[in-house]
Amino acid sequence: MEQNELEIQLWNYIDGTCSIADGERIRILLATDEQVKRQYEELMSFQTLLNATETEEPSLRFAKNVMEAVAKTTVAPAASKYVNPFVLRGIATFFIVSIVALIAYAFANVHTTSASAIKLPEMNLGALHAEKVFSSTFIYIVLGVNVIAGLVLADLFLRRRSHRDA
Repeated sequence: MEQNELEIQLWNYIDGTCSIADGERIRILLATDEQVKRQYEELMSFQTLLNATETEEPSLRFAKNVMEAVAKTTVAPAASKYVNPFVLRGIATFFIVSIVALIAYAFANVHTTSASAIKLPEMNLGALHAEKVFSSTFIYIVLGVNVIAGLVLADLFLRRRSHRDA
């Protein structure tokens, strides 16, 4: 029998929650096994200690003290009060314009073939060639604009935060 299982069964025996068959088996173990008897005595002394100590009750004024302390705190303002809608609209506008410009640039640089020039086995339907449309220069420009915009927004956020904390 595993030590944890034995301890659980001993606790059940001490609490009186074990079945009759388990109780009889534990009584036999207590009479025959010295180690089980020693563990039982340790658990009983711990149980006696638990029963002897009384739990402390908080003072009658405790709940009132807590409620008064909570009443003194201020409630945080609603999110609409400290989030500037113009900043959110500006960020959304920037990203929407960037996406629209990217799509417009892609469509402007797509070269289609006429219907008579289509070869069925190849299925060349004017496919978008990413390496031609999105050249490295274009990608670097878009990334540069996004990095600069991100730095400007981070600067605005940090300045507003430092003014609020001061």
